[in-house]
Amino acid sequence: MRPIRFRAWDLSRAELMKLTSKEFKEKSGLEKRDFSKRLMLPVVQICFSENTVVTDGFIRPMKEFILMQFTGLLDKNGKEIYEGDIFNDDTGWKWKVEYSPCCFYGVSIEKDLRPDYSLTEYDSSIIEVLGNIYENP
Repeated sequence: MRPIRFRAWDLSRAELMKLTSKEFKEKSGLEKRDFSKRLMLPVVQICFSENTVVTDGFIRPMKEFILMQFTGLLDKNGKEIYEGDIFNDDTGWKWKVEYSPCCFYGVSIEKDLRPDYSLTEYDSSIIEVLGNIYENP
């Protein structure tokens, strides 16, 4: 089973933030947390039931972020592959990672049409992450 991890694109700051907490609580629990001892942890917690993200000691609405889920795969350099990443394979074609209800797909971003493929059926050791659709469109 793959680990469940997320990163978030902060729409207001236009920057990528990594989820640093492994907790997915039903309540934010902000009143129980001591943020004074925290070191540069941009996103602390995603609270799905409240549609909030706790970041920089503040509770912000989830609509200010675009969440991207970890695929569970690593590229040929050992870099984690997330939804929204842009990568190339051994053919040199460029793809972006998208999620459908059953799995993660590589979707062609080149002008000529190529069929999409499931990343779980592909050899990730020939994939190299080049960036993501927000920082390197």
